[in-house]
Amino acid sequence: SLANSDCGIMINTETNEKIMNSYYCREITNRIQKLRKESGIQIQDDIVVCYEFKAQSNKLEKVAVEMKENIEKVIKAKFLENKSKPSEEEYALHKEEMFEIGEGNEKEGINIIIYTFLNLSKRNYIQINFIGI
Repeated sequence: SLANSDCGIMINTETNEKIMNSYYCREITNRIQKLRKESGIQIQDDIVVCYEFKAQSNKLEKVAVEMKENIEKVIKAKFLENKSKPSEEEYALHKEEMFEIGEGNEKEGINIIIYTFLNLSKRNYIQINFIGI
């Protein structure tokens, strides 16, 4: 039998950029998924998720750009900068919320905006009804 002093485990607790980027990516996707759930959006609903930053946000902005494909895979929707938001003729603003992500003095703000697809056939039907009145 070995004594406790003969063996041990060392854990590296230093953070690096890759670990922090994974943390920020996970936080962004978690906030989007919670916002989606709170607003009643189903996974099969056609949505576009946009983001913008409250102020200069170096870490979150870098993660949003570099990990875009990963975020889109998790949320199963397009993830775009709000300046590239979808057409108002096809999508309507559904929900918008500002989040603070990070630890202590390192928090950065990200505004998440969810747009839902307008059912064009229903919209045309309503327009036809109004025209016929």
